[in-house]
Amino acid sequence: MDCENNNSESKGNELKMMESKDWVKHTLDLPMVAKPGEYSSYCSGCSLILGKLIEITTNQKIENFAKKNLFYPMGITNYSWVFEPNQASKTTFNQKYITSRDLIKLAKMYKDGGKWNDQQIVT
Repeated sequence: MDCENNNSESKGNELKMMESKDWVKHTLDLPMVAKPGEYSSYCSGCSLILGKLIEITTNQKIENFAKKNLFYPMGITNYSWVFEPNQASKTTFNQKYITSRDLIKLAKMYKDGGKWNDQQIVT
């Protein structure tokens, strides 16, 4: 997709995306510029699409889904996250704030194949 955060000319550049009312729709409407798998670049809109897909498939806000299925089982309680992929998040940009110790927990869980304390958290 024409989505490069480091390229101000890209139609999917995050600053251009932030001007739109619906960031997910803006990203999904971007034109393809290469065949899938031929080229890669970082695109903030793609992670927002994944978050919205989780909300659609679970029929709940991603923050609630993550709290129940990720943060709570890992003992992560000191965090802040509001997921609104639209202009309401123009200043926070949907950022999740967690402690450095909790970030290490997430990294260890990832390193251990999605397991935390012998419990499969992520498949």
